[in-house]
Amino acid sequence: MKRKELAKKVVFCYLSKRLNLRMELMRKFILIFFIFNIFCILYADEFEVKSFKEITNDLSARTYQRKDVNDEICAIIKVRTDLEGLLFETNLGIEGDIVEKTGELWIYVSPGEKQIRISKEGFIILPYNIPITIQSRMVYIMELTRVEQKGTLIIKAIESDIYIDGKRVGYDYYKSEMPATKYKLKAIKEKHTDDEKEITLSDNEEKRIVLNPEPQLAYLKIEVEPEKAEKAEIYTNGEIQKNRAPTELFLLYGKYDVTLKHPSFLEITKSVNLKENESKTLKFVLQSNFEAKANFWKWQKRIGLASGVIIAGCGYYCNDIGDGYYDDYRNSTSVNSAIEARDNTEKYYQYRDYSYYISVAPIIYSGYCWIKEIQYNKKMK
Repeated sequence: MKRKELAKKVVFCYLSKRLNLRMELMRKFILIFFIFNIFCILYADEFEVKSFKEITNDLSARTYQRKDVNDEICAIIKVRTDLEGLLFETNLGIEGDIVEKTGELWIYVSPGEKQIRISKEGFIILPYNIPITIQSRMVYIMELTRVEQKGTLIIKAIESDIYIDGKRVGYDYYKSEMPATKYKLKAIKEKHTDDEKEITLSDNEEKRIVLNPEPQLAYLKIEVEPEKAEKAEIYTNGEIQKNRAPTELFLLYGKYDVTLKHPSFLEITKSVNLKENESKTLKFVLQSNFEAKANFWKWQKRIGLASGVIIAGCGYYCNDIGDGYYDDYRNSTSVNSAIEARDNTEKYYQYRDYSYYISVAPIIYSGYCWIKEIQYNKKMK
């Protein structure tokens, strides 16, 4: 008896495990089937009936008659659509085959029909309730299309023109709700290589795209002399660069005014025209502030000395003329000629004295400039 009870328990346990296993497999199958159906529904297209109306002046249902099982003349529903592979069902049944015409399908239905079901592979079935009463011998137009699937497209392209399928849509930033399909995106920026991407926008998707045109660069090497002028600040078209001279710069192609500035040297500027992928070298020889000032005072010294000599020369010339009038005065034969010669003599001697006095100032200034020149020459050593 114990053996029989034990055998029954073993068989019961075995059958229970098998049953539990089958139930588990069934639950997994149901779950997978349920998820699959949800997936199909989420990604399936949908129908949309844009309009359904009666056409009173269309005599097609009278001209091309068909009768239903009740011997009543059918109505025609003309379905205008660009979709293919459509299937139709009605509650009262469709009479005969569907007639395919250019851009539309003719469906013969019984008077009083209330609903037409539309299906197609990859679409959710649409049970469309007819909004008006279907009457015998009448024609109705149904405009049918698919529900447009849309997503949100966000494009960021810094300081660039944004193009979608070859059409400019914005600058720097673009956001729009668009049909779910494929698009060709492009960002265009001056002196940059266009950045292009092909994307697919899905239904209800928010897709963010960053377009970054790469700069078209040229290479510029900056050399500087003397060695003390190193670490001079570099400006390109008035904009300071991070690097200091001597250095190498990668710039967008174009024309530049390159300026070097150093506290101990005079500012210097050179122009350069860079082409795409071109390499150029600019050599700057900076002049010391002390050297420049020494040169300045040297030239001031020369100008002062020359001015003094010229003014003194004018005095010497006036003195020579005055001597001539003095000789005329001494040799005068009349009182009037003597008076005139005397006046001219005094006048030109006066010009001479003025010239000699004035010539002293530029000569003194020249000496001052000479002293300043010596001072700055000493600072350069």
